[in-house]
Amino acid sequence: MPRTIITHKGQTLTVLKTIGSGQFGVASTVRTRDGTTLCLKEVTVRHADEGAREAVLQEVQLMKETCAHPNVVSFKDSWFDRHRMYILMEFCPNGALDKVVEEYALAKKRFTPVKITQWLQDLADAVRYIHDALKIMHRDIKPANILIDKLGTLKLADFGLGKKLGGNDLAATYVGTPIYMSPELCL
Repeated sequence: MPRTIITHKGQTLTVLKTIGSGQFGVASTVRTRDGTTLCLKEVTVRHADEGAREAVLQEVQLMKETCAHPNVVSFKDSWFDRHRMYILMEFCPNGALDKVVEEYALAKKRFTPVKITQWLQDLADAVRYIHDALKIMHRDIKPANILIDKLGTLKLADFGLGKKLGGNDLAATYVGTPIYMSPELCL
C-alpha cells in the first residue's frame, strides 16, 4: 500500500517515489487527490538543533519570496511534523540538469546552440531576479540545483544555502559545493 502524508491543512498526499536524497533530507514525488503531481522535500530536524531548524525556516522563507518567477521552482506549502520539516513544491519531471548532461555525455550527444542559449537565458533571468529584485544570493548554483520542467524550461531550486541581504550587507562566509567553487576559495 502506498505511503500517505497528511498536510497541516488536512490535504492527503500519496507518495509515488523517491527522486533524490541529500545530506539533510529526501525528495519524493507525491500526488494530490485531484491528481496533481508535486515534489515533497522531507528534512529531518532535531528539536535540540536550533541552528538546523533556523536554516530550514530560512530556506522556506527564501522559497516563498522567489517562487513568483517562471525560472525558479515554485513553493506550494510547508509545515513541521514532529522532527521533520516538509516543503511542498513544484515537480519538474525532466529532472536535474546534472543528470541530463550525464545522459548526453554517455550517449555522446551534444546540446544544440539554441538549447544552450535558451538555458543560459533561463538561468540568467532567475539569477537576475533573485539578485536585483529580491537581494537574495543563492550561493550553491550547480547543475544538481537546476531543474527542468515539463516544457524544458530551467528552474533554479534548493535555497538551503541562500542568504537575503539588507541595505549594505556583505556576505563574509564561504559556502557552496567545493567542486563548483572557484579555486582561490578552496585554498
